[in-house]
Amino acid sequence: MNRTKVFAVAAACGWAACGVTLAQPTLVDPVDAVEGTLSDPAFDEVSVHWDVLNGTNEDLTLMVTRTLVQAVTPYNQPYTAGAPGAYDRFCWGPLCYNFGTASSSTNASLLVTIPPGLANTTFVADYYHNGVAGMTAIDYCFHPVGALEAGACHVVSYCMDAENCVLGVGSAVGSAAGPRIVSVAPQPLVELGSLTFDLAGAGKGRLRLVNAAGMQAAAWELDADRGTLFVSASDFAPGMYIAVLEVDGVVRHTARCWVGR
Repeated sequence: MNRTKVFAVAAACGWAACGVTLAQPTLVDPVDAVEGTLSDPAFDEVSVHWDVLNGTNEDLTLMVTRTLVQAVTPYNQPYTAGAPGAYDRFCWGPLCYNFGTASSSTNASLLVTIPPGLANTTFVADYYHNGVAGMTAIDYCFHPVGALEAGACHVVSYCMDAENCVLGVGSAVGSAAGPRIVSVAPQPLVELGSLTFDLAGAGKGRLRLVNAAGMQAAAWELDADRGTLFVSASDFAPGMYIAVLEVDGVVRHTARCWVGR
């Protein structure tokens, strides 16, 4: 198959929790979205790439966690050779991982250590539409083992013959006044927390929490134009979740939510 390399300019991202700035990597020009068409063989296999920079004064030893935020139907996960549906994989360090793998290895010999001031160039993500039109959004987080909150994350939207292409976590489609998740507080959530939303006149919507394995952990139907949902940390396993706000089945905004103990 032909491989289309995509390099797009976007803002680098990081994370701060509880007011403390963590020693984090910086993503260099991460790709927000790839738009293509099923009729062009150049998009049968699409690859995105960006470098991961250590701008701190200490070594960073990192793995990658991949979260399927939204997928076309059908999606071949867990992956079965020859089965219908789109699928994906990623490469990090010395390995390219099997299709649909949720995270890179935690084996010390397979982690990537980046010295201060240097960048690692091994990250590549591959998406195969396999004849399925629509939008698939995948979140990639680069972080130390067991410390997602100390990492840098970015969502890539793969849009094949799709009318709506998500711009990424924390970025609404359209104007800033559109449907959005206004706040997620506190971060991290350790007892009772809140998800505040604004449908911006859409009337009805849906709010989902997706865990790091790409599975839906909770969902709420929204019948008020704006409001706040209260959630208990005891209902969820510790870790990183993505809150996804949908209107008429289309993702309009996303935000990260951390659950601790």
